[in-house]
Amino acid sequence: YYSSYEESPLEKHVYAVDAKGVKRKLTPKDGWNEVSFSSNFNYFIVNNSSNSRVPNTELYSTAKGRLLRVLVDNSTLAAKVAEYNLPVKEFTTFKAADGVTELNGWIMKPTSFNAGVKYPVLITQYSGPYSQSVQNKWSNDWLNYVAEQGVVVVCVDPRGTGGRGEAFGKCTYMQLGKYESDDVI
Repeated sequence: YYSSYEESPLEKHVYAVDAKGVKRKLTPKDGWNEVSFSSNFNYFIVNNSSNSRVPNTELYSTAKGRLLRVLVDNSTLAAKVAEYNLPVKEFTTFKAADGVTELNGWIMKPTSFNAGVKYPVLITQYSGPYSQSVQNKWSNDWLNYVAEQGVVVVCVDPRGTGGRGEAFGKCTYMQLGKYESDDVI
């Protein structure tokens, strides 16, 4: 069993590989998946969410990958969130400062955003080695509040961050801050 970003650096899924090398995806929903296995590996629990879906928790059979029970569906929370019309992250990709490397980012605009109006911008990030801030998972935090106060919030995962493989993650070795600053600017 292993977790991987192989479908997208924005999403984490869990897979099983049998003795013959046949791979099977265990997490059926898009987004971010955290998995806990039972002690005998017959069952697993998935905590899943996405940018547009509040967290839920489900129990699966490992052997067949079949959903056995929804443990927490958070439908009440989902309905409440829909009432509030919160700002949401819009994912994007763009070229790094080197003009070649693709970077992932998101932008969150006020719900009353008007393209003809100038807004202050807050850039938020943590680009420590192998960290990752651009993820397709649920969040409702102070950044949503800031966006709703009329600020455009932006985040980028520069070179050196996680989810993109060893070369991408290690390119900042012995020069922390150089590429990350260039990419954010």
